[in-house]
Amino acid sequence: KGEYGIAPGPVSQELQDKILGAGGQPTDCRIEDAKRTGEEFQKAKEALARLDTVQDAPAKPAKPELPKEEDPEEPKTSLRTIRRALRSIVRENSDEEDWIFIGKVGNILGKRYPDFDVRNFGFSKLTPFLDSLDMFEIKSQRKDGSASPQMYVRLKG
Repeated sequence: KGEYGIAPGPVSQELQDKILGAGGQPTDCRIEDAKRTGEEFQKAKEALARLDTVQDAPAKPAKPELPKEEDPEEPKTSLRTIRRALRSIVRENSDEEDWIFIGKVGNILGKRYPDFDVRNFGFSKLTPFLDSLDMFEIKSQRKDGSASPQMYVRLKG
């Protein structure tokens, strides 16, 4: 045992000072380590709090570079082209009385011109668009007791 009975062999002066502390009285190293560790812990906790604040702050979203799109209001296919296509669709696909279901007209037109959209011409539905062209007679017909009428068109004249 050492001089004070706390160490099994000779102890360096540095360790003795640490153990005995100021005034030569034994010091509980666990308390000193806890104080030191507490200070380091507090610093680490404050650093984490700063990081949390940075992470919680609303970040400005990065604006991804998107390819420039054409103006959706400007139709790619001209109205003149659409009018010609509509005329041929009705002629080629109408029944013996020259009527064709408007839904069929829309499907065929969409297949021929995938960029076609009545909204590009200021309409929300195909029927008012076709009516505005002043090319067609439009009739409404209920079939098989259906609650909603089906719309048909044929070329005027």
